[in-house]
Amino acid sequence: MSRPSPAGCLVRACAALVACAGALLCAPPSARAQVPAGFEEGLMELVANGLPPRGITVYLAPSGTVLVPLEAVLEFTGTPVQRPDSARLLVRGARGVGFTTLNVAALTITGDRTVTLGPEEVVRVGGALYLAAPRVAELLGGTAEVDLGALHVVLARDPPFPAQERSALARARRRQGLPGARAAPAVDVPFRPRSGGGVLEWGVSANLPGSVPTTLSLRAGASVWGGLLQAGTLLLDPADGGAVELTASFQRVFPTSRLLRQVQVGDVVAEGVRARSVRGLVLTNAPFARDAEFSELQYSPHLPEGWEYELYQGGQLLGFSAAGGAPVPLTLQYGSTPVQVRLYGPAGERVVSDVVYLVPTLQLPAGRAQYTVSGGVCPRSERCDALGVLDLRYGAGDRLTVLAGAEGESDTLGSRVRPYAGVSAIPAPGWVLEAQAMAGSYARASLLSAGGGSVSGSASAGVQWPAERGRSVLGGGGFSGLPDTVARWHTEGLVRVRRSTARNFGFVNLTARAEGSAGSGVGLLRGSLSTAARGVLLEGIFQRDAPRADTLPPNHLVLGRATAGLPWLRTRRLGLPVLSLGAGTGAQGLQQWEARVSLHPGSGSLDVTTRWVRGAGTPSVLLGSSVRLGAARARARAGSVAGRTEGAFSVDGGVALGGGRPLPLEFGGVGLTGAAGAVFHDLDGDGRLGAGDEPVTDAWVGVGGIRVRTDARGRYATWSVLPYGPLTVALDTAALTDPAWVPARADTLFRPSPHLFTRVDFPLVRTREVAGALVSGAGVAPAAGVTVEILRGATGEVVERALTFTDGEFYFGRVLPGEYRLRVAESSLRALGAAAVADVPFTVAGTGDQILVEIPPVRLNRAR
Repeated sequence: MSRPSPAGCLVRACAALVACAGALLCAPPSARAQVPAGFEEGLMELVANGLPPRGITVYLAPSGTVLVPLEAVLEFTGTPVQRPDSARLLVRGARGVGFTTLNVAALTITGDRTVTLGPEEVVRVGGALYLAAPRVAELLGGTAEVDLGALHVVLARDPPFPAQERSALARARRRQGLPGARAAPAVDVPFRPRSGGGVLEWGVSANLPGSVPTTLSLRAGASVWGGLLQAGTLLLDPADGGAVELTASFQRVFPTSRLLRQVQVGDVVAEGVRARSVRGLVLTNAPFARDAEFSELQYSPHLPEGWEYELYQGGQLLGFSAAGGAPVPLTLQYGSTPVQVRLYGPAGERVVSDVVYLVPTLQLPAGRAQYTVSGGVCPRSERCDALGVLDLRYGAGDRLTVLAGAEGESDTLGSRVRPYAGVSAIPAPGWVLEAQAMAGSYARASLLSAGGGSVSGSASAGVQWPAERGRSVLGGGGFSGLPDTVARWHTEGLVRVRRSTARNFGFVNLTARAEGSAGSGVGLLRGSLSTAARGVLLEGIFQRDAPRADTLPPNHLVLGRATAGLPWLRTRRLGLPVLSLGAGTGAQGLQQWEARVSLHPGSGSLDVTTRWVRGAGTPSVLLGSSVRLGAARARARAGSVAGRTEGAFSVDGGVALGGGRPLPLEFGGVGLTGAAGAVFHDLDGDGRLGAGDEPVTDAWVGVGGIRVRTDARGRYATWSVLPYGPLTVALDTAALTDPAWVPARADTLFRPSPHLFTRVDFPLVRTREVAGALVSGAGVAPAAGVTVEILRGATGEVVERALTFTDGEFYFGRVLPGEYRLRVAESSLRALGAAAVADVPFTVAGTGDQILVEIPPVRLNRAR
């Protein structure tokens, strides 16, 4: 047989295609009455990626052009349209940008350009408008290809059509899913007070002559009836017989109480709008530590018709508007809660905005009242003999907290009471307004904006009056610490502009501050500008001080500084060197210059600074270093300043006791608590780490939000947890090398007492395999797919379920040691028509080498 030529194959293919199209596009005579002469009716499918195909009626023009129903195409693609009159149709462009106009009367399509339609490219049949497939592509801004072989009209566009985008969003939401309901805070966890333990902090500093006196400090803490017992001493310049300061306090916390949560006695801090040290008593219902969560907000933005939104937090989808139209719950935290809102329009518009909710620490949830009563004597103040403070706060709403109170103070000149009041408000997401005033003392207000936009900032202002009887007071609320006898004022502002690109992140910070006294005008004017360019931090500072005498002009200083890392000098031992250069000019020319090089070898730091100041003679050279020693931190500095040698060093650290071994603390630990224990293979089954057990090395234990790794003896310990709050200690089972070993007990949840370790061990037990078979008796169908259950022997709780295989055998892979019973599900017995079967008891041993526990065959008899 001879092979056909390529030309012959092409002719035959075209003939077959035409024949197929003619057969499928032929319409019955009854329908052809409304069709223009020469047009043929048929059926095809609209196809677009991600959308289910839709069958439509099409017409084949005498020229071979396929016309499709325009309304069906617009509905299929989800493209929004406008109809200003009967002759025109305005189709929204991709992403909702612009319109393309179809004018049926003028036979034109006008968008970026105007296209004239031919007489066979637009027809009306029974009131419906049909448009040629290529012209549909012009109208939609995409492509429309006709496949006569597959009877498809394939639509495509980049970006996709609105219906395609909504379909893709629905698939993404199904894949990601919505997070489950958040677990309620464990406020019902009881607190069981304990006594014992201990923690010690120490510090020593020495200085060369002419500097700060040498000091020795020591602080200790223990738990007494679940309370924080603290005592400390500070010895100043012992070589010169210096003074000794002794402090002691006891704090008892009742974490689940509503009326009284804290009692403090001894050397305490009188709480109010100002912190003052006294030796006395504090009573309050304020929590020991603020809850991380402030309140729950029902997020529901107002959107135009046809728009949808999604709400994300930390990359996790919280909810979307299509879910029944219900608001999306959003948990606000103290501090900053950033969320991302993604808006989707009916024409495929996409708008992404970042929203930041700010909740200041002064804010209280709606309806919550808080009080603090404190007072005592002032042991270390020359201007106070006794002090009493009453502070009241109330959450008037989730966006408004009001506070009021009074300070009563007495000294040798008499007694006085200063009432005060204030508010903390959240006028809008990302905005915080705070204002406070105390009679005869100060008034101040601040406004902060830290939304998700590129511009943020803050502004504050205040005034402070001198104390009565002409006595001077030290400034507060951001004032300089100089005494004054007249009213002083200040104002300050910050503007921050953030700019991020695909390659880098940039910012510009602009600050300004002015201070002055009543009747004297502006005394201090200070401004700064900082930005980053190509990895270099640039700073500029301008400062104008008040004249020091009537005959001297105001002093001013302009300071510039540049700081940059030197990556080409990075080494493994010295880390990344950082170079900083600065210079300042004033009325007399160059006033000062400075050069600093910082290195970071390992866990320490080293910096060398050279500085020159006009009038100080030769430049000074300073060498500073700090290093972490595991059990302590050491800091030292030495150099030549104004022709004389100066230097100092300090070493401080701590140790926590009671965890089985002393735990060194580099950063101290008074006021904290810890958890300690061991992870081991419990080979003897007694639940305690003994000589016959195997410690598990490099296992990870989670203590709250901290991960701790076990050492070579399977032990772990950490001392970095606040007491009294609900604390979960859990073993990361996914990091265990052998999945056959599992914890014998679940995660531990408790409220720890301060200043002592809570021991939580994780004995691991070997799981066993359980297998057996169901045997069908006479008249009983084969026991395939039958449900069998393992019940805990003591409680009857169903532990695991499994289905039998086709031969009636069953298998359970990982069963913990214990006493169990095997049961055949009642529903399966009814389905088989079998009689009830007695439970089969069995034991899974906690020790030994036997891996498989075999259940004797269970016979199923026919029910009578």
